[in-house]
Amino acid sequence: MLLEDILTTIMASLAEIPNIVLAMSPIFVYLYLASLGNSVVEKSGILNLAIDGAYTLGIALVFTLLVFVGDPTLALLITSFLIGLLGVLVAFLTTKLPISHGAIGLSIQFVGYGLASFLAYPVSLKVRAERISLNTYPAVPEVVLAFLTLSILIGVLIHLLIFKTKLGSAIRAVGENPAGASALGINVLKVRVIATFLGYVLIGTASSLFLLLYTKNWQEGLGMGYGWISFAISLSSGRHPIVGIVTSVIFAVLIRYAYVLQDALVRYGISISNFIVIALPFIAAVLIPLAVTAIPQLRRRFAPPKHLGKIFFSEERSV
Repeated sequence: MLLEDILTTIMASLAEIPNIVLAMSPIFVYLYLASLGNSVVEKSGILNLAIDGAYTLGIALVFTLLVFVGDPTLALLITSFLIGLLGVLVAFLTTKLPISHGAIGLSIQFVGYGLASFLAYPVSLKVRAERISLNTYPAVPEVVLAFLTLSILIGVLIHLLIFKTKLGSAIRAVGENPAGASALGINVLKVRVIATFLGYVLIGTASSLFLLLYTKNWQEGLGMGYGWISFAISLSSGRHPIVGIVTSVIFAVLIRYAYVLQDALVRYGISISNFIVIALPFIAAVLIPLAVTAIPQLRRRFAPPKHLGKIFFSEERSV
């Protein structure tokens, strides 16, 4: 009887795997793509503290565009391009100005928050007043699995780009030693512009899918904090595109099944506040990178680029 019960439990668990994958996939997609974008940006030596503002702005942009253009794919493409241009601005400012990356990134982050409300709030009033139905992507298995497959494929391509191409070598060289890269004839600003444009396009795509595939609507402050979760995923995976798949799954589980964990603990007499459950992914965003860096082998393997966040001056500009 015991063996039969165990086999029944195992079979029931296996039968639930497809449902679990479908439930987690939209969350995985918007977290993983944004973490990929952050990894590309920071591989070039730019400390990407503007990520949460860009993420929040991307959600507001795709919502606003969706109301007026109606086509979710067109809204996604325009949003990704516009957020990519924001990345170009970040690259220019952090490379050309003698100001810390932190100050520039946080300033752009708060500008992103403000622009998000400025753009989307009036449109949200229009949507409610006119009862406009948003044309988002349907949450059916075919669509969800297509985006899941595409996001993993993009991760593989980013891995090949960074580690197997001349452009990837230039990005890594600029992140490790921009002065040395410049002495070898690499245009530091050009490489950083390319890296941040590509990275922010991915962040824009992720934020678009956050709305189009997951929330399906917009409200004030939507998406704030999720850029930082993606930042933590990138940090705890050593900015490695393939390792980021694993860390993205961990955070997707925390977001999707936090309340399931709460219910499970109640059965054992352990009560957790709803506020803690909501904050659980953000707590993990602090604790997991700290745990990774506390392990010497992982700290060495996942070390950031040596020039990450440092102000760069070429010899010509410093004379």
